[in-house]
Amino acid sequence: MTKDEIERRYLLRKMPVLPITEPPLDIIQYYTHRNSQYSLRVRSINYQEFLITYKEGKGLVRKESETHIDVEVFEIMKKCAMGYTHKDRYLYQPDSFLWEIDLFKELLHGVVIAEVEIETVKTQVEIPKLIENELVAEVTYDHRFSNMFFAGLSRKEVVELLEEYGVILQ
Repeated sequence: MTKDEIERRYLLRKMPVLPITEPPLDIIQYYTHRNSQYSLRVRSINYQEFLITYKEGKGLVRKESETHIDVEVFEIMKKCAMGYTHKDRYLYQPDSFLWEIDLFKELLHGVVIAEVEIETVKTQVEIPKLIENELVAEVTYDHRFSNMFFAGLSRKEVVELLEEYGVILQ
């Protein structure tokens, strides 16, 4: 089923210290098709749950269709990938909003993105203090901060992109 995904994304300077006790989710996403209008990806969550997702559009509101697949389909689809991202996802819910803070690994090591899904485009988001302390910029409308775009970058390109925002990666 296709639904509207309304999501705000924020670039953080570093991973905030969060009062959470649950371990992060280990997420790997392989992109088999991507262009400026849509993407098709397969995702593994802790290598226990597998999904295929079609996303269309960019910015604040995008169309999304997602369904579960089995591990065999995941393994076949990832062989067709044009790129991938690997990250730890921390879930933080200080109020009515569930925040997903992604700490990227491998070529994207050191990149931290906080995301929050909202009900409508008019929903006001109050950024929690722990996230606000590390906030660099809202990057919802900068397509270069989509996971799909990240999947095609070299380490040098990642470093240069973040330097534009004053973030220096080690």
